[in-house]
Amino acid sequence: MQRLLSALVLCLGLSTQAADPDQYLFLSCSGDKRVDSYLIDPETGDLTLKQSVPIEGGAGPICESPNKYRLYVSNRNGRQAGITTLKLETSGKLTSLGNAPVEDYAGYLTTDATGRFLMGSHYSQGKVSVWKINHGRATSELNDFELPGDKAHSVIINQRNNFVYVPHTGPNKVSQFRFDSKTGKLAPNTPASVAGPKDDADMHQPRHILLHPVLDYAYTSNERSGGISAWDYNPNNGNLKLMQTLTTLPKDYDWKSAAADIQITPNGKFVYVSNRDGTDRNAIKGKDTIAAFSINQKTGKLKPAGSFPTVHVPRSFTIDETGNYLYSAGQYSAQLAAYRIDPNTGALTLLKTYKVGATPMWAKAMYLPKP
Repeated sequence: MQRLLSALVLCLGLSTQAADPDQYLFLSCSGDKRVDSYLIDPETGDLTLKQSVPIEGGAGPICESPNKYRLYVSNRNGRQAGITTLKLETSGKLTSLGNAPVEDYAGYLTTDATGRFLMGSHYSQGKVSVWKINHGRATSELNDFELPGDKAHSVIINQRNNFVYVPHTGPNKVSQFRFDSKTGKLAPNTPASVAGPKDDADMHQPRHILLHPVLDYAYTSNERSGGISAWDYNPNNGNLKLMQTLTTLPKDYDWKSAAADIQITPNGKFVYVSNRDGTDRNAIKGKDTIAAFSINQKTGKLKPAGSFPTVHVPRSFTIDETGNYLYSAGQYSAQLAAYRIDPNTGALTLLKTYKVGATPMWAKAMYLPKP
């Protein structure tokens, strides 16, 4: 019987391999207290809305579990902060598994590589928290916390799962921690922090940080008047060393601006930073941009690759896992802009602008979990 079925498959030209997984974009809309899921067309980058899931409070930052079966969404309702766990099925369906109340709102979330711990940074409190994850669900149980300094804006962990980094805008530094993956505890590294770019000019105040997917370098978006820094990263001792800082603003730009998010293409060739026009945040349009840079694959240093207009106040943007598309969320314009990435130059070509929910706070593109 098995041979007969195999012969039939061959005769009909059918494939016995599983279909490629779909890729979705998840968008938190704080003003509407929900997370939307969009199916990404792999050929065109077009988005199709598939589902909207209510969140108890204003939905904010999103991160996924290592196996991609869960999404964690930071939220707040008045003074009450929480983290909602969403179950993600291979069909793309999202189901809420409940909301865990936490003491402080997290402006950035990440999990460790084991999926047992969830980390969040707290801007106002100058804190980084580590909560326990129980059977895939975020809990209110605070496993550990540190107080590295004011305006802690984001938190990431390295691929080896043993070093954690927290940039601070006001203090103009990046805190460095050692992480024990068995206990989920943090401890200051030596040194406990490294200074950002010189603060006697613009282009300083590290906000978000990412490690290069392959090379031993890191990159920060620098909030003050738009900047990006390249850092040497030592994976053995976890130390960062500042190498280069460039502006992320177009030449002759004379409006008020502040850098926000930073994303790297999966192949590590290009890095992008969003710039928020602060001249009139309530305007429908502004002089907001996405700045592109090519990454030298030997030195890690950056070279400008263009500046591209985008939707107003792009607090968050995401690059799909193929590296073909970039999606920018306009926090104050309730719009999402889709771009095609030129694989040779890194240039962005606007494909379409979508009207989305109120106050889009976080965009995350990813393949669905494996069946």
